[in-house]
Amino acid sequence: MAGETTSRTGISDVVMPKAIGPMLTGAVWTTELATTQLQLADVLNMGYLPKGVTLVGFIPFVDDLDADASPALVWKITVGSTDVKTGLTVGQATSLSNNTGGFIAIEPLTTTATTLVSVTVTTAAATAAAGTFCLVPVYIGN
Repeated sequence: MAGETTSRTGISDVVMPKAIGPMLTGAVWTTELATTQLQLADVLNMGYLPKGVTLVGFIPFVDDLDADASPALVWKITVGSTDVKTGLTVGQATSLSNNTGGFIAIEPLTTTATTLVSVTVTTAAATAAAGTFCLVPVYIGN
């Protein structure tokens, strides 16, 4: 059913460690998605960022989740209640570059509390295919 919210297996309010001092740090959040999780407004809670870090971007690694010849799958990434990146087409069948999106820079955002990161389907897959969704948040420990 469209518009459902699920959490990555093993997610809890336990956060990734904050670096000691100003150094670039990342976490690796991976989950398996069923075809039923690729419908409009489906939300996947990926993980939590620690308080007091500055998020600078993400690196996605995503299987081909939309196997249609004209894929439609589009995502957004939300940190807390802020949409930090919209219009992401990772997971479309058109090319490898759409599945390993490289570094996705965002306007730096400093967390003031333990903060949830989620991804939301903003356009449903034309032909949904089950697969792996991996998201690596990249942040600077303060």
